[in-house]
Amino acid sequence: MKKIIAVLLSVILFLSLCPVVPAMAESVEDTHFISGDYVCIKNGDGTVSLLRYQGKEDKILIPNEIEGLRVTEILSNCFFMTSASSITIPNGVTEIGLAAFGDSSTLTSIAMPDSLTFISASAFYNCKNLKTIVFSKNLSYVGLNAFNNTAWYDSQPSGAVYISKVFYAYKGNMPKNTKLALKDGTVSISQQAFRGCINLTGITLPTSLKEIGSAAFSGCTGLKSIAIPNGVTTLESSVFQQCVNLEQIALPDSITQVGSNVFENTKWFKNQKDTLVYAGRYAYRYNGSMPANTTIKLREDTIGLGTGVFSGCENLTGVVIPSGVTTITSSAFQGCTGLKEFNLPQGVTEIQNEAFAGCGNLSKISPLEQVKTIGEGAFRNCSSLKDFTLPNGLKRLEGWTFSGCSSLENVCLPQRLESLGQSVFENCARLKQVNIPETIYELPYNTFLNCTSLESVELHKYISEIGANAFEGCTSLSNIKFPYSLERIGDSAFLKCDGLKSVTIPKNVSEIGWKALGFTYENGWESSVFPLEGFSINGYEGTAAQQYAQEHAIPFTVLDSTVISGDVDGNGEINTADVLMIQKHLSKIIELNEEQKAAADTDGNGKIEMNDVLQIQKFLAKIIDVL
Repeated sequence: MKKIIAVLLSVILFLSLCPVVPAMAESVEDTHFISGDYVCIKNGDGTVSLLRYQGKEDKILIPNEIEGLRVTEILSNCFFMTSASSITIPNGVTEIGLAAFGDSSTLTSIAMPDSLTFISASAFYNCKNLKTIVFSKNLSYVGLNAFNNTAWYDSQPSGAVYISKVFYAYKGNMPKNTKLALKDGTVSISQQAFRGCINLTGITLPTSLKEIGSAAFSGCTGLKSIAIPNGVTTLESSVFQQCVNLEQIALPDSITQVGSNVFENTKWFKNQKDTLVYAGRYAYRYNGSMPANTTIKLREDTIGLGTGVFSGCENLTGVVIPSGVTTITSSAFQGCTGLKEFNLPQGVTEIQNEAFAGCGNLSKISPLEQVKTIGEGAFRNCSSLKDFTLPNGLKRLEGWTFSGCSSLENVCLPQRLESLGQSVFENCARLKQVNIPETIYELPYNTFLNCTSLESVELHKYISEIGANAFEGCTSLSNIKFPYSLERIGDSAFLKCDGLKSVTIPKNVSEIGWKALGFTYENGWESSVFPLEGFSINGYEGTAAQQYAQEHAIPFTVLDSTVISGDVDGNGEINTADVLMIQKHLSKIIELNEEQKAAADTDGNGKIEMNDVLQIQKFLAKIIDVL
């Protein structure tokens, strides 16, 4: 007996010292806090970001520390429409977010520290009276319209406008046959800086330049040649788009990032016939007609793929990518119907939106162990995929990831997955079974829409919401067990689940949406929705389940509502799952409701504490007979 008790105590001590669930992201309550006039977000590295200013001060001196944490970032809309007249930003702040001070009509002056390097788009847009600005000497990025419609910008003379080390914009009408040389020391050109400057015929870029922003030269039809200096690393999207006469472009090997449509509709790109076009060491895009049964081996020094690099190349049957590539970019292989198998380089950690969408013959992609991010629709309409094991490091599965994968039968979700996007498995007609990890708390809109072969889904005890149309059209689903934690069932969540004849709805469910349960249709939708024959509901008196059944004339069986001591999850059994729920409550990972607390208070002292865990453990070990 002493040995059994000793083992129990060891287990309890272990549970109290160790995490009881797979690692989860900090909750909003853990990271967000209010201090004085500021709503803040902890960053986990000893710093804090400002989310919202709630004060009414006329002259604001932003603190450099809040509750011992260094202030490093002012987030989007933080001071939007503030009534202050002047603001001083402290040293240590490195970034200002989108529209952070936008539409602040009373703001007349702003002082920036030299620690500031990044200003997002529209940061001070429409601050009409902002006249006095002390700029950081170290700015390296200024976003689109960051200072437009301010008194400061309006006072700048026509021509080149610089902000610190950034070429911000060309203001006013450009004279015909203009040739410019940007100032030495310029490190970046802002978004749309020369957009539509048809009279620009030549430009000299300094060796200090590192980045050219989106659409910076878009529509500069007078440009015929340009030399991008060595040291430039980034060409954002559409930089030279519609520069129809641009024929000569010198591209350095220093380029590490190339956005979409950078060279769209230029003579330079059109002249690259039937080949994979490189921008430095970046594989930008295949141009021209690809021969049948083409296998392409990328250069060994390739460090990146352009957006849509092989999009629509139906004759591509194989590609060899060197280890220096870490990202499969958006739409990189979209519509490459000739691909049957795909070998990822070992270093790939990210697969972006629609990367393999429409690869109808792709049946295998590996290895995936190092992949940490998979974007929206990455494998949408890959109709030959049958089995898929997602990597353990994946935290979020974005919307439409496997939508339309009509042959997908089995998919293994990682145990630390934290969220699912909408329509993840929509129209996966052969998918039979899915186990939802315990780190998922919500099944969003259209999760399993029209998964007609889906027979079973394991809904674990922490699921709180089933979204609209989540299981609509799952005609083979014959049984589903709702967890005690469930609170909401969305509109049409189980519409046309013709095999589902009976469900038991827990007490906690407070909302059941339109035609969520017990309805079907034929050859259409809303106009032909009618009750599902033989469907019934089990539930508790006075609950949303009973109300729903009464409103729709669905047979309803009232269940016994007696609380069972120790049965915290309300499933009618006392087991280790109940222990874990108490542990999570004590660790503030979850919050038990009143009925759960009543069941968890096994010693009846009105408190939830470790002794309640010990009582359940004794019961399971048959040391005691009752709780």
